[in-house]
Amino acid sequence: QADPAPLVAVERVDEFGITCRTWAFADLRDHDPRVVKSEILAAQVKALQAAGVAFASHPGGRPR
Repeated sequence: QADPAPLVAVERVDEFGITCRTWAFADLRDHDPRVVKSEILAAQVKALQAAGVAFASHPGGRPR
């Protein structure tokens, strides 16, 4: 049986941007979940930047 495909769902759109939730399969017997999360986030940022999406600064300089 193949692993389930990753899924990204839009949760909220507001004046600060778009909030998405990501689900991805990883066999935690073989992978550190912190590393998996970091790699997924880095890949998402890279793909968004390649698509020309700009990242704005957040009020107060901190992400939500």
